[in-house]
Amino acid sequence: MAKKGENNYQYTPRKYICPNCGYATTNENALTVRQMEIYNFIKNYIAKYEEFPTFDTIGKRFDIRLSAAHDHVKRLVKKGIIKHVNKYTL
Repeated sequence: MAKKGENNYQYTPRKYICPNCGYATTNENALTVRQMEIYNFIKNYIAKYEEFPTFDTIGKRFDIRLSAAHDHVKRLVKKGIIKHVNKYTL
């Protein structure tokens, strides 16, 4: 039991995955598990359909809102995994 003024919270570091090797790491520039799932989905979608999936397609696949799908893709761009010129590409 925590004493008065202390908290009961315990810090749990986020789990990141290296996009190159797939192993877990604590490097914040690596991908979170969810980002890795979305990256793999995008990679497989492009291999199958030869075009980038829409945010709606990503959202439906992962049962997330359109804005959340957009945020995940923006983070992948920020980490240098996906490039955005006129369209998103790997």
